Amino acid sequence: MQGEGRRGVAIVTAMGLESLGLSRALRAGVWHRQSRRGWREGLLGTCPVVLATCGIGLRAARHSAGLLLEEYEPRLVILTGGSGGVAPFVRVGDLVVGESVCRVTGLEVTARFPADPELLRLAAEAAAMARFRPIGRRLPRVVAAGVATVDGIVRRREWSEQLARDHGILALEMEGAAIAEACQDWGVPFLTVRAITDVIGDRWQWPLKVLSYTRVQRNAEWLVYALVQRLSEES
Repeated sequence: MQGEGRRGVAIVTAMGLESLGLSRALRAGVWHRQSRRGWREGLLGTCPVVLATCGIGLRAARHSAGLLLEEYEPRLVILTGGSGGVAPFVRVGDLVVGESVCRVTGLEVTARFPADPELLRLAAEAAAMARFRPIGRRLPRVVAAGVATVDGIVRRREWSEQLARDHGILALEMEGAAIAEACQDWGVPFLTVRAITDVIGDRWQWPLKVLSYTRVQRNAEWLVYALVQRLSEES
């Protein structure tokens, strides 16, 4: 894995509410930086961590990624938070670990950023030890697949299913490609862990989405937390 000489892990979400559970688990211990953007620094277990918010969309994510990588010089970056899922491959509550993050325009993949293989291995091990809470009457599945970054909210089920068939993409969001590209430029390993908060084009999902939104987000945080623990054990 690249970036071994660096100190800690940067965990990025678009919004602060997507890392509330991790923020509560954060213990005192700074990264010898002074946060100037509302980002939080401390320890998860024995691992130095910064919880950073990047804002919604590619432009905000690109700007925040540059600041984050320059100021903190992290060992690796994990992006997490909610996303839209592609039926029938995933359901509300499932977690998608990005084998790659793709920039998508129309139905074309214009850029692809593969995840670090070692991070994917550790994420699979972390999934086996994470304490997930049920969504509805089922435990979430953890699926390794492609994640697509798009320019706006997607509502067309047929379009998303075509992406799944052509490119193996099962989750859609609005920030990952910008952060993955910045990490590639800096030589920093990157992984995305996305919680499926809604299934694109499913009109009957809204009661489950509203009732379980917080629990779905917390399950993604549990997986990230377990991954950080595995990283600490391997260090």
